[in-house]
Amino acid sequence: MDLKKIISPILPIFLLLVLAQIFFYDSLQEFPPALVPLAILYTWALGLLAICFSREKKLPVFKRPNRYFFLAIAVPLIISATAFLASVPFGATEVLNRGFADRSPSSAIELTAFFALLYYVLAGLLLALFFLGGELYWRGFLWEKLKRYGQRGVRTISLIWGLWMLPLVVLADSLDPVHILANGLWVFGLSFALTPILIHYRIQGKSILIPTLFCGSFFAAPIFAKELFPVFEPLPTLIYWASAICLLIGYGIHMKLYSKRAYK
Repeated sequence: MDLKKIISPILPIFLLLVLAQIFFYDSLQEFPPALVPLAILYTWALGLLAICFSREKKLPVFKRPNRYFFLAIAVPLIISATAFLASVPFGATEVLNRGFADRSPSSAIELTAFFALLYYVLAGLLLALFFLGGELYWRGFLWEKLKRYGQRGVRTISLIWGLWMLPLVVLADSLDPVHILANGLWVFGLSFALTPILIHYRIQGKSILIPTLFCGSFFAAPIFAKELFPVFEPLPTLIYWASAICLLIGYGIHMKLYSKRAYK
């Protein structure tokens, strides 16, 4: 495996994005919404690169849905719901959205359904569109290059994906050493836990759209939960993400995604 050939095309883009984020660090801290277009650049710069590199062999994006299309929506929702339940004893539900104050049960159900539509369904679709750029590269172009290496190729994608997203997450937060460590563990925990699953869904679903939907559903679920229960303490959030990562790893073990034969 020639890592130089893998890294060299994306290294200039990576350095340019990191330098831009460092240069505008103070402004981004003062106006966090400005991180959104930067995050889009982080993912879609790779997506465009993958499209350019794959002109001779088109990447499979839109295919006839099979059962993995539905699993890509249901499984991350179940994992997220279980992780949220694990965080409840630590104060995840102590603060309820003010909109539920003095509402009747039927009105509360109606508001919950509205939040689900807005903050899970719509947010999930927008996040899927956001992640599609990265998936075109990681589980599309790069996996096609590394699939002959099996588990070694999966681990390589996990590592490079984590390194790619690390500056975006770390530089979006405080540069306190504790925050840097926590964000670093979060990024690499997710990259190594998610990659085997996303590649498995990419293979079985025969489409890059399937792991994209998985990401959209997985990351939209906590947005929906936080809208219902605005959490201001770090402990419930820590428990949620630690539980989610452990559940992803457990799901990967259950699906035997860490075996040597998984990707042959």
